[in-house]
Amino acid sequence: MSGRLGGVRDLIEAVLSEPADALATNGIRAAALAPGDQIRGCNAVARQNPALPVEVLRCEDRGAELIGPILPDSCRVAVKNDMDSSLAYCGFGVSDVEAWTSFAVDQLGLMRAGQGDPPHLRIDDRSWRIALHHSPKDDLLYAGFEIEDEEQLEKLRVKLLGSAIEVFDLSQTDCDQRKVQHGFHFADPNSVRLEFVTGHAKADTPFQSDKSRGFVTGDQGLGHIVLAVADLEQTISFYEQQLGMRVSDYITVPMGDAKLRIAFLHCNPRHHSVAFAVMPGKRLNHLMIEARAVDDVILSHRRCVDAGLKTGEIGRHPNDLMLSYYVTTPAGFDLEFGWGGRMIEGDWTVAEYDQISLWGHQKT
Repeated sequence: MSGRLGGVRDLIEAVLSEPADALATNGIRAAALAPGDQIRGCNAVARQNPALPVEVLRCEDRGAELIGPILPDSCRVAVKNDMDSSLAYCGFGVSDVEAWTSFAVDQLGLMRAGQGDPPHLRIDDRSWRIALHHSPKDDLLYAGFEIEDEEQLEKLRVKLLGSAIEVFDLSQTDCDQRKVQHGFHFADPNSVRLEFVTGHAKADTPFQSDKSRGFVTGDQGLGHIVLAVADLEQTISFYEQQLGMRVSDYITVPMGDAKLRIAFLHCNPRHHSVAFAVMPGKRLNHLMIEARAVDDVILSHRRCVDAGLKTGEIGRHPNDLMLSYYVTTPAGFDLEFGWGGRMIEGDWTVAEYDQISLWGHQKT
């Protein structure tokens, strides 16, 4: 039960204006749809209409593919997090700090944030977003999430302590180094150091780069991180129950004789700020940053290719609709450089996808 349509308008007009038998001639059985059915590759939900087979409430994709039921109506959830937060910063331990700094500035268009040690990098009006600590780990050392409300930060602390999770205050030295007002840290089920803070400082000078028109941040934060975990369900439960995040969707694809299942979670309007999968390799699979201009994706991809870096083709994901490419950083983990990501808004259906990319992204 599948059919390719020209676009969203074609889909809506076909479903609303034609009877089921006519639609079936195009390989689309509208009569087989039920309340809550979803269109693969877009945010469309069908519901019954007294006069017509189905009605499409909303769709945000181009060239959507009708594939039949994914989730029943009872699985639809309103987009409401227990606590809004955003990925404020990441600390990486890298063996070649200068190579990573040059890669970020020269190929991606990031900005050096002063001359301090460890070096820090900027992508917006914040004082810093990425810290580069000299370390042989070549991996993520910590991830910081900002909560704007000091009261909510304290509620989170109490909640974690009530669940017998060890919580440690950031010292004044830590706060000064992170350029935050207050915060604490703890470990997730995979021993990832998470820092929750308030008052992440803005810079005294504007972001400037001759290779970038800027990045999408604000209440969506730095971007997203994808982490390798030991137990997917345990990790999801921790981030939902303890940190108030919510699942956006899942992707499940073959990986050798097994299957790779990726869970994507949101904590603000960004489609996902964290994602998890049981997979080999480093703790950090990749960091994603989102450009404001699609030209920056194309131009930075060309710079990475010309510099001889290991890159993939430009492609688009089916769930967040991000147009992006991946490049292996000097530390060995990947960075995704994207544009045009879909946001969480209104009612949201937790969907299942069976491909990582709609097109592209092959490694070269």
